[in-house]
Amino acid sequence: MQKLLGKEGYSVVTAEDGVEGLERYAEWRAPFIVVDLMMAEMDDFQ
Repeated sequence: MQKLLGKEGYSVVTAEDGVEGLERYAEWRAPFIVVDLMMAEMDDFQ
């Protein structure tokens, strides 16, 4: 997904787990987010 979106010209920011993902979102305020249902530390429902 990262490579595909990057090739289309999107800036891609990744995170290893849900906690890091929230930190990245607070920093970047992305217009959309792609998440994994089974992330470590927290899932996308949290």
